[in-house]
Amino acid sequence: MLLSGGSSNIRWVVNLLQRDVGERLGDATVLELQENFQEIVAKGLAIECARRTFNAGDSEFRSVTYNRLCMGLDPDGRGYGTPRYKPITEMLPESQEDGVLLPSSSALQGFIGKAMSWKFRLKHPPKQYLDYYFMRSSLDPSEATELHNVIDHRIQTPTNAGFDGQVYVELKVREDGTTVPKFIYRRAGPVRRRLRLRAGRFYGHDVRLTRVGWRGVSGV
Repeated sequence: MLLSGGSSNIRWVVNLLQRDVGERLGDATVLELQENFQEIVAKGLAIECARRTFNAGDSEFRSVTYNRLCMGLDPDGRGYGTPRYKPITEMLPESQEDGVLLPSSSALQGFIGKAMSWKFRLKHPPKQYLDYYFMRSSLDPSEATELHNVIDHRIQTPTNAGFDGQVYVELKVREDGTTVPKFIYRRAGPVRRRLRLRAGRFYGHDVRLTRVGWRGVSGV
């Protein structure tokens, strides 16, 4: 449920809606735009116009995202966390919130079929496996209705893998809305290959599994 219009910037509106019509909202996620009274009207209108005019199909990841795209990580079962993701692909919006890859109303039309990349740090490298959770607006992976990769959420780490100080995540959104994630633990160097692990593809709540692979190319 998108709250837009100048009056929605009054913070107690959400509480009133939950009190008076909460039983009608069901499991809907309340999305609040964080702008001033003028910008919140324009942004809300732009989101709805973009969805009605440009989006095709039911995928969340088409021309313009409606919800935020969030990701939480748990390396080796040592504790779930939401790092701060810094985009390294040009023209990607930068989020000011931990755990958020794409803020709401992010334009993706120019990235269809192209890789989008972010870098981040983990307190502990995933020496055995990495559990990853792509979520719609939520940061809580236990909320099944908000989880994109419902079936597959773990990649195994190859034996004796080395790690850089930062980890990279790469997403490629295809024309049909299917999203292909990859994690890069180690970039290529003069005497070493890049370590890139492919994770399970997802489309909304649909997941297709792919294999883990090694790539011996330079650069990221």
